[in-house]
Amino acid sequence: MNKDLSKIIGSLWYTLITTDPWPEFRLYAEAGLHFLAAHVLLDSINENVKQLGRRILTSFGVDKA
Repeated sequence: MNKDLSKIIGSLWYTLITTDPWPEFRLYAEAGLHFLAAHVLLDSINENVKQLGRRILTSFGVDKA
């Protein structure tokens, strides 16, 4: 991992550049921001990960396609 990319781990920019949502998800989940953590998963290119995000939102009563 190059030095510049390591500075933005856990940010939206890291997720968009690398398509790896897990550092940003972990940041929000550890801070108790589960609604935001679920939305991060919706940005994944993996359909199974998106489904997990949808299921988390559904558990909060949010109907998100």
